[in-house]
Amino acid sequence: MTETRATGYDGLSSRLVPEVELREFLLGCFGIAEHELFVGHDDRVEEDLRDVPQDVVFAAFCTYRQTRGHFAMHFDVGIEGRLADRVGRGERGSPRASARTCCTAPPNLQGCGR
Repeated sequence: MTETRATGYDGLSSRLVPEVELREFLLGCFGIAEHELFVGHDDRVEEDLRDVPQDVVFAAFCTYRQTRGHFAMHFDVGIEGRLADRVGRGERGSPRASARTCCTAPPNLQGCGR
């Protein structure tokens, strides 16, 4: 059996999702512990990680930022392969993963697989 490679998601939201709500969603979606997740604004990643040892590896790493146009917010989530298997992303470009992301996301949060 081959190990699933790490992958990621890109997403858009028509409203600004509070960081705490985004964090809760990702923790529930991937079934991981708080210490396995990083969530931070694009402009503050370096600052947020300043006191984190460089050898720490997060199972899921999410950055977000405000955007213009029809959407209010953009987010990127990188995940370990084991998490990809949990949401059906192990199959390349799995529509099941994208559907799960859209169906279980907080209101107005839309995800699409990379």
